[in-house]
Amino acid sequence: MKNRIVILKCTIIFLMLVNFLYAYDEINYYLIDTTKPKITLETLNPGGIFLSPGIGVEIPFLKFAGNSNMALSLGGRIEYSTLKLYPFVFAVSYYYQKHSGSDVYKTENLLNSLYTKVHNIGVGCDVILNKYLKQTFTIFYLTVELKYLSIKREISPETVHLDLKKEDSVFGISGGLGFTLYIFDIYGTYNYAKEYSSFSVKTRFRLPLLRF
Repeated sequence: MKNRIVILKCTIIFLMLVNFLYAYDEINYYLIDTTKPKITLETLNPGGIFLSPGIGVEIPFLKFAGNSNMALSLGGRIEYSTLKLYPFVFAVSYYYQKHSGSDVYKTENLLNSLYTKVHNIGVGCDVILNKYLKQTFTIFYLTVELKYLSIKREISPETVHLDLKKEDSVFGISGGLGFTLYIFDIYGTYNYAKEYSSFSVKTRFRLPLLRF
């Protein structure tokens, strides 16, 4: 129940922020100075290879929520984009989080401690929606990613017999919506990975490694 409330709050805040930015774009679109040269994709030169370090929260969902708490997620990705591929941006990513065990689960199973470490490696694609929308301030995009998750657990005392695997690996898929403010991204995704499914809200910065 606690995790569902957190997910609901994060979703409401995220949707309110998206709605505010969309309204800001609508106003800015009609107030823009038409005497200035028009900004195009060619003048912005979006092609290149970019490093995007990121941070956020990973909120366990369904079965995962029954034994683990939300956790800080750290990592980033390397992106590749060109005008020829527009509106698609391709990327490889890595994120890590360490979930502590929920108090209820630890109490019911007489555990002193429980930690679930998750390494996420992904290959994904963003679809930039500004090709179809008229925003001038923000850039909205859809994101989808295929993931490989490597899971390791630390359980104390180790003699306790649980329905938890100490080591596991699964493939998953995630999808969601985000927006960009210059080099700053905020996005939310639902991540399906069997019993390790989760909902995440993250932010990242885009730094150019190579421009072309």
